[in-house]
Amino acid sequence: MFEISDPQYRRRFVASLLALLLVGVGAVVTIGHFSLSHSSAAPTTTTTVPAAHRPAPTGRHLASGVFATPGARTAVGSCPMSLRTLPAHHYATRHCTVLSMGDSLGIELGWGLQSEFANAPWIHLIEVGKVSTGLSNSWYYNWPKELAHFLAMYHPNVVVAFMGANDVRNIYAGNQLAIFGSSAWHKAYSKLVQQVAAETKKAHATLVWVGLPIMQPSPYGKGIHAINNTVALALRGRPGTAFINTEPVLADPSGAFQSSGVVNGVVQTLRSGDGIHMSSVGENVVATFVDQQLALLLHTSLVPAAVALLRS
Repeated sequence: MFEISDPQYRRRFVASLLALLLVGVGAVVTIGHFSLSHSSAAPTTTTTVPAAHRPAPTGRHLASGVFATPGARTAVGSCPMSLRTLPAHHYATRHCTVLSMGDSLGIELGWGLQSEFANAPWIHLIEVGKVSTGLSNSWYYNWPKELAHFLAMYHPNVVVAFMGANDVRNIYAGNQLAIFGSSAWHKAYSKLVQQVAAETKKAHATLVWVGLPIMQPSPYGKGIHAINNTVALALRGRPGTAFINTEPVLADPSGAFQSSGVVNGVVQTLRSGDGIHMSSVGENVVATFVDQQLALLLHTSLVPAAVALLRS
C-alpha cells in the first residue's frame, strides 16, 4: 500500500502490518493514541512545511456537498470547536480531543490527520480502527456499540468517522434480508448511521462524517457513491452532525477516478493498486482537505502542517 523505501512512511507500514495481525485474532486496533500537546507522545513527523509545498488557500468556503446542522453547543471546557458560531473567546489554554474512527481507510485518514494536526498542539488526536469493518457487518464488529465504549474511555469533543468501504453488501434488518441498493437497504443503513450519531450526541460530542473518495472498481464505485448519498441524507438536519464530501478530492477535473496526479508540483501516486485504498500522498491530500473543512465547520483555527494539494 505504501512505498516502504520512503523513510517517512516506514513506521506506517509497520503499523499496518500490526493492524492486520491483530485483526487475525479479532482485536480492535488503536492505531494512534497520542497528545500533540506533549512532545514525548508526539508523532515522529516534521512540523516544517517543505519549501515545495504551497500554503493552503485562505478565505475558503465550504466545498460542495459539505454541510453541518448545529445543535446545542457541545464543546466543553477549553475546547473552542463548535458547529455554532460563538462569540470570540480568549482561551488561555485550548485543549480538544478528536477521536478518529473507521475501517482501513479510516486508519489511513487518521495517519493523514496526524500530519496535518501537527500545527495544532492543543488537539489530542486518538485513532481507533479495525480493518474489514463497517456498519453492514455488525456480526463481525458492531461500531455503534464499540463507539459507546470509546466515547466513555476518551471523552472526545469531536468524532471523525470514515468508513463504508466494506458496506457494499446486503444487510439483515431484523429477520429480513435487505438487498443492497434497495429502499429497504437504504432505510436500514440510515438507521445504523443514526445510531452512531445518537451515541455521539449522548456523549455530548460533535459527529463529523467524512464521505468516501471516488473509487475505481465498477459497479463497486457506484455502490460507494450510493453509500455516501445515504449517509449524507441520514445526517442532514440531524443536530450536532456534519458531513464532508470527499468524492471530488482525488478525482480528475472531469470527476473521474485517477490513480496519480500532480501534488505540490510533482506527479505522485494517489491510490493503491486496488483502486480503493489511498497512498501516503493520497491520504495527505484528503487529510489536508478535511483539515480545511473542519476549520470552517467547527469555527476554529486549523492550518494544515503538511499541505498536500492536488492540482486540478
